[in-house]
Amino acid sequence: NAFQELRRTGGEIQLRLEEEQLDVEEAGYMGLQSGTFIKISVIDDGPGITPEVIDKIFDPFFSSKDKAEGTGLGLTVVLGIVKGHGGSLRVKSDVGEGTAFEIFLPRVASQRKGVGKELSIDTVKGGRILFVEDDRDQLQTAERLLTDIGFYVEAISSGRDAVALITAGAAFDLMITDYDMPELNGVEMVQKISRWAPALPVLMVSGREDAVSAAVGVDAIKKVIIKPYDRKELIWAISLILEKG
Repeated sequence: NAFQELRRTGGEIQLRLEEEQLDVEEAGYMGLQSGTFIKISVIDDGPGITPEVIDKIFDPFFSSKDKAEGTGLGLTVVLGIVKGHGGSLRVKSDVGEGTAFEIFLPRVASQRKGVGKELSIDTVKGGRILFVEDDRDQLQTAERLLTDIGFYVEAISSGRDAVALITAGAAFDLMITDYDMPELNGVEMVQKISRWAPALPVLMVSGREDAVSAAVGVDAIKKVIIKPYDRKELIWAISLILEKG
């Protein structure tokens, strides 16, 4: 959200990671037990948020942006994830001066062993990935992530452009595509591409649960992951598909 706002107005975004001790009063204000927390802060010096808007920003489907820029579910999802980990989220904002989102997560004494999925990206990295996503921010973020891991990435923002690329003879080891896109959705695009590249496996991502049922019967779609996904989940899904291939 800060990035989208500052893209229009200009400014600076700071990310901070700190350990903080919350007393009974401060923790209780956020619905937490007192103790030691890890605080993740996202701070910008943009135009700020009015009190009227702050009261609504965590409501599902509320958005101060144009419809094309978001669904209004982003902060609702973030809050749900934070609370699911036993934490809380606090917003501080002054109009004309900027905004700070502070995430508080309870600090654990030690990392549990045997938790999580085993990653094996080293066995498959270096391949060619076609990434199709109409949201520019997500497209750029995923392209950087996959490139840093060791993949060659062709980033495309249009399903029709992706179809044209494949029909022109471009070859890839994997395609990752969003489900919700204008003109052609992810399933429709995959069905067209599969006529030209039937062996190309596809990982589909979506913020909608019904994307899973939409992908049923489309052989090329090997897996669907639901947004928001993290780096580990993305790497695990890529590894799973490419190792099987």
